[in-house]
Amino acid sequence: MSFSTQDVLNTVKRTFDGNVLRNVIEKEPIFDEMLKLEKFSKAQQGGDTLESTIVNSAGVTGMKFVSGLEQPERRVHQITKMYKVTRQVLGGDMVFSDMEERTLRQDRAALASKAQELHTHLYSWILRDLGSWFLSGKSTADVFSDSDLRDLLTLNGQISTGTLTGTTRGLLDFKSVASQIAGGELVENLATQADIHFNQCEAVSAFPTDGFKQMQKAYLLAKRKDVEGNGPTLAVGDLASYLNLLEHVRSQVRVTSDLDQLTGNSFQTASFGPMKITYSEYIDPANYSVESGNFDPSNGLFMFLSPQYIQYFTLLTKMIEIQDWKPSDTQRAHVCRFDIDGNFLVRNLPAFATVVNTAS
Repeated sequence: MSFSTQDVLNTVKRTFDGNVLRNVIEKEPIFDEMLKLEKFSKAQQGGDTLESTIVNSAGVTGMKFVSGLEQPERRVHQITKMYKVTRQVLGGDMVFSDMEERTLRQDRAALASKAQELHTHLYSWILRDLGSWFLSGKSTADVFSDSDLRDLLTLNGQISTGTLTGTTRGLLDFKSVASQIAGGELVENLATQADIHFNQCEAVSAFPTDGFKQMQKAYLLAKRKDVEGNGPTLAVGDLASYLNLLEHVRSQVRVTSDLDQLTGNSFQTASFGPMKITYSEYIDPANYSVESGNFDPSNGLFMFLSPQYIQYFTLLTKMIEIQDWKPSDTQRAHVCRFDIDGNFLVRNLPAFATVVNTAS
């Protein structure tokens, strides 16, 4: 019995979509954390932008009751500040023609195997680019160039190549909080300002001297600013900085107690709570530049992230659509088309932190 290759591939695609995408996402630490927190979602609004309000006041005036007959003052809570990011539309066609048409028309198992292979391959390369860009502001250029991704939000605040609302520069600065606030630059279409829109940042003089102390300070400050009280749960740095941290941990003398065995406590978790610390091949200090006041991410950096405040919204996503294609009268191929329509939206920047000079 023969059947349409296109129809079968698309049927198999729907079967594999979730599991294959999940397996690929789990290889990228930041996306893995977002997946666990269900931070990949459909936008609840139309239009060209993704938006989220900032609650920057209590919205209530309290008073002391004496007789119990007093009437509290009532006022309407005013929302005056808002994050706003423009949707980015990405897509492309992958052509594959190495399938034996005759075999595939008669063998669903061969089609299923080819569809799974295709999914894994395409998802892997797409997410390499997206992961690299989001973390560092530089694509691996496997699928998309830097120019293609310039209006996708990135954590690297030194990137200022975006052209759309909310994407004209990256999220996290590598300079002092005072410098961030004084600069008043637009981040997600909102000027940096005290209390509500900046990120923590600390500079290390030399890692053996004060590296661990400055990392602890950045973590505690970010946790204090977390409205939900959790603090950063993922730290990502370059390899040299990560090795410095491991060397520091190994050099500490620690006496293990029976209580440690019962609680599962360790040096790292005791210092940074539940925060997982790792490194990324995408973070290359050579792609960063020095800031004033001895803040130098080109000499190593860590970013302390709060994935609970990172959301990837999508309004329309057709990750793969299989179509027949005839390049010529003698050739027959299939085209795998994908479209990604959305962007990242990040809230509560004070719960994020950067630490620089960490490779010293």
